[in-house]
Amino acid sequence: MKTPFVILALIIVAPTLLFGCVKKTVPPPAETKGTLVTLAQVMRRDVPVVLDSVGRVESRATPEVSAEVPGRIIAILHDAGDKVQAGTPLAHLETTQLTQEERAATADVARLDAQIAQDRRTLERNKDLVARNFISRAVLDASASQLAAQEAAGEAAQSRLVMARDRLAKAVVLAPITGTVESRKVSVGDHVKEGTPLFLIAQGGNLRAQLPFPETVARHLRAGMKVALVSPIAPDEKVSTVVTELRPMVGAGSRSITAVVDFPNPSAWRAGASVTGFVEIDVRQNALLVPESSIVRRPAGEVVYVVSEDKARQVIVRIGERKDGMAEILSGLSGPETVAVDGAAYLSDGAAVRTVKSAP
Repeated sequence: MKTPFVILALIIVAPTLLFGCVKKTVPPPAETKGTLVTLAQVMRRDVPVVLDSVGRVESRATPEVSAEVPGRIIAILHDAGDKVQAGTPLAHLETTQLTQEERAATADVARLDAQIAQDRRTLERNKDLVARNFISRAVLDASASQLAAQEAAGEAAQSRLVMARDRLAKAVVLAPITGTVESRKVSVGDHVKEGTPLFLIAQGGNLRAQLPFPETVARHLRAGMKVALVSPIAPDEKVSTVVTELRPMVGAGSRSITAVVDFPNPSAWRAGASVTGFVEIDVRQNALLVPESSIVRRPAGEVVYVVSEDKARQVIVRIGERKDGMAEILSGLSGPETVAVDGAAYLSDGAAVRTVKSAP
């Protein structure tokens, strides 16, 4: 029979033997070190060289409607923003004086017509009297001269009547073209002189963009170059057209040039809106391109990180054109290197990298 001391020893030793037989858990290997990046390969593509400028849209036909007769504005029929057809009345001027002028001219014509009719009868009567030797030839000649003078006066009076009626008709201001009233420059009650600007009407179908450029790039521009236009008034619309003409803008201390671009209205563009124009002045053939997000600014300048064998190598580059998320490389790369894109900002020269997948 075992003694109590032996049983106690077995109880203490047994768990120790049991746990000693359990296999120790091995920790997983440490994860490979390196900055996580996506990659893209340097590609070659033709790159357009573009100059951009911010200008304004204007109507190709924007006549200024002015008063053709003096008077007081008694009615405004259309305001800025109204669409009007050619011949639509825009405003009325007071016609009291013009009406009196027309009546006076009408009376002059009537008076002279009556006098001319009388002188014609006199001339015919004198012709008969001369034939019968009742009056001298001189009297006949005098009556003929009198008739000629009255007929000339009658023609002048008729011209004055036509002019008076024309001036009276012009007291109604009409739209010269179909378009939109861009601005109104007068109000009811204003006294205007002949030639005073009243309205500005813009024709929305055909538009024009005025794009200013500094003299430093003027030598690169010429008519016929491709232009892409965008405007905040329709941000999802792009107009493709060409430079219509170039207009030098020489002034005090300025020799800038304006590129004039004519184009049909694509939809709801309107005169007065701002517009950005991108003029294609050249195309670089087979240029090197990288994603713009692969370019990082460092103290040494703009750099990309070329990845090879899970190592990043810093390369200083010179950037050219930037467009649609891609950047042209003028120097530093020769192609077709692989560069880091996402995560490139966290790299340094010689850093270890891990890749997820290639950037699109």
